[in-house]
Amino acid sequence: MMKKIIIALMAILAMCMVYAAPIPAGADLEITLVSQTPDPVQPGDYVDIRFKIENYGGASTEELWLELVEDYPFSMPGSDNIIKLGNMQARQVGDEGIVVKFKVKVDENAVEGANELTLRYKQYSETRIGIPWIELEPFDINVQTRDSIIAIAEVTTDHIAPGETGTVSLKLTNLADSLLREVRVNLDLFTTYQLAASVSEVTKPFSPIGSTNEKAVLKIDAHGTTTVDFDLMADPDAASGIYKIPVNIKYSDEVGKNYSKDLVISIIIGGDPDLIATLDGTDIYTSGSKGTVDVKFINKGSADVKFLYVRMQDSDGYTIIGPKEEYVGNIDSDDFETADFDLYVEAKGDSVELPIEIEYKDANNKDYTKVMKLKMPLYSMAEAKKLGFVQGKSGTGFFLILIIVGAGVFLYWRKKKKKKKA
Repeated sequence: MMKKIIIALMAILAMCMVYAAPIPAGADLEITLVSQTPDPVQPGDYVDIRFKIENYGGASTEELWLELVEDYPFSMPGSDNIIKLGNMQARQVGDEGIVVKFKVKVDENAVEGANELTLRYKQYSETRIGIPWIELEPFDINVQTRDSIIAIAEVTTDHIAPGETGTVSLKLTNLADSLLREVRVNLDLFTTYQLAASVSEVTKPFSPIGSTNEKAVLKIDAHGTTTVDFDLMADPDAASGIYKIPVNIKYSDEVGKNYSKDLVISIIIGGDPDLIATLDGTDIYTSGSKGTVDVKFINKGSADVKFLYVRMQDSDGYTIIGPKEEYVGNIDSDDFETADFDLYVEAKGDSVELPIEIEYKDANNKDYTKVMKLKMPLYSMAEAKKLGFVQGKSGTGFFLILIIVGAGVFLYWRKKKKKKKA
């Protein structure tokens, strides 16, 4: 029984026994990366890198030199990249280890992600001159822009008339110091809103032509630009005006971080109004006469005309008798309005030119001013009579007067003759 107890105790003691690792007879250095500040570091900035040096060996070192190798994208402008640590004692580990700091510049064009930094050391003494450097496994330093930003630098868009097509161009700029990948640009032409009791859908009056409402760009270089184009058609019954279109941009940086950005652009529907003027009617047909001229203004375009103001300009061929100006107002698409002017025409020849100045706005309040020249025909008196514009003097009245005078003379002569017979 006692023998079994002794054996058990020996087994327990064997299980609990801790074997100490053998201590190397010479110096045994271990160098570790303690920290980098900031982490990650932005391209073009400085970073403080701290290393810890420990001696796990059973002997002290000679004078220890530590060198940070200046290799792209790391450099130490204006600073010494070699630190002389002196001798390290045997078993100088843990809190007794040495912490050193290098202030390192990161190149502005450094690639985002883990960039390898090389460190090496050697022990220097008079008896060890020419001993080569011992290079360590590379350390990873995290490099990343703080925010990868993409912006719409410029929007170029046509004024799209209802039923017609136009191009919307978005110029994208990468404001970051690193490459951006998988850039997707989406025009939100169909938006769904979740309300409390129902779902509301809003459709913009545009349809993509020849492609979808999303475009993709494989990559945009640091501080680079690219342009994406969308061909759109406005609905035939779309009202003129300014339409706000949401734009969503999704992209990734070089370390795989995803971003999403929501912006708004504006597209204008409404082409230039097609306004014409015609001579609608007049009672002036010959030179040296006065009357009224009726001018008809017709809106042939798809855009409405607003605030039409008309002015008859002065001319040597006529004199404006009444008001020279008239406010016509609004003219809808495929509609017309008229304006009247009283004139005394003095011009000779077969026509007289009527210059009319007009001012108006389109549906988007863009101003227009132009002069329209109408030609009003003039006729000789004979032509006017022939065409029925002027009534000629009739001979019936003259003959009637002659008959009446003749009858009077006859009656007078007959009466006088009767008196003589008596």
